[in-house]
Amino acid sequence: NRSISTCGSITTEVSKFTVQLLGESQGLTGYDEDQLQAFCTKLRQLEMIRRDAVPFDTMSDLIKNHCDREDLKCWAAHFHKSWNDIWHDSLGIGINDKTYTTREFFDLFIHGKIAHSNQKKEAELDAMPPHVVNTLMMMFQGRLRGLCEVAQLQSLVIWYWLDEPTVPVPAAPQP
Repeated sequence: NRSISTCGSITTEVSKFTVQLLGESQGLTGYDEDQLQAFCTKLRQLEMIRRDAVPFDTMSDLIKNHCDREDLKCWAAHFHKSWNDIWHDSLGIGINDKTYTTREFFDLFIHGKIAHSNQKKEAELDAMPPHVVNTLMMMFQGRLRGLCEVAQLQSLVIWYWLDEPTVPVPAAPQP
C-alpha cells in the first residue's frame, strides 16, 4: 500500500561522476562504488523471481489482472513498456562483436563484480579493457534514473488503486 520509496526498495541516490580518459587515474571517479553496488542489489529485487521479492513484471500483471480501474491499467501498461524499453535499450558500446543492452550489462555487473556468483561473467568483465568497462558503466548509470522514476511511478498506480480508489487521474499517454 505504501510507495516504493517509503518501503525502502529504492532509497539510495547514485552520485554524479566523471570519466578520466587520460593520465594515471583513468576511469570513473566521483561516485561511491559501495553505494552503487548497494543500489544495484536493491534494483535487482525488482528483476528477480523469488519468494521475498516482487518483480516489476509481477506488479504490472497484478494491476492488469486485478485492478478495476481502466485508467490505472493504462498507466501500468505505459510504465511497464517504459521499464522494458530502458532495460532493452542498447548501451551503444560494442566489444568483440557484442553490443550490450542495459539489462545485459546489469546482469554482467551483478554476477561478475558485485556477487561474483558467475565465473564466466566475472572472466568476461575482467577480459574487457578498463576504458570499455568504464564507458559501459557510465552508460548504465545514465539509465538508472529512468528505472527508478518508472518504479516510483508504478508504485503510485498501486497507491491510487488500493488507497485512493476514487481519486481521478489524468489519461495515460497513448502507445
